[in-house]
Amino acid sequence: MNAQDKECYQMIVGDWKVYQIEPALGIPPKASDYGIWHFKKDSVQIKNKLMSYLINDDCSKLVLKINQEKEFKFLINRFSKGTLFLKNRILPHETYYIKFLKID
Repeated sequence: MNAQDKECYQMIVGDWKVYQIEPALGIPPKASDYGIWHFKKDSVQIKNKLMSYLINDDCSKLVLKINQEKEFKFLINRFSKGTLFLKNRILPHETYYIKFLKID
């Protein structure tokens, strides 16, 4: 079975609106951070930037591949047909949360 055929990939395809950001390091989010992430079967578009992504087998981790050298790794705290909560640990004592609602 192809990785993109798994249930996690089928559930994430669509448009997700950021509705809450809990930033790390006390830096408040900008208004432009509250956008829509457009997930397709093999790519995601965020703020007009297209990148690939991977979800592990148990749907607990999401990796955004920015380019060959750079990627962002998120833990998936909650994932259902309508909600997605991502967590990114920046430092041992600093964590960044992004919460989404599916809009399509």
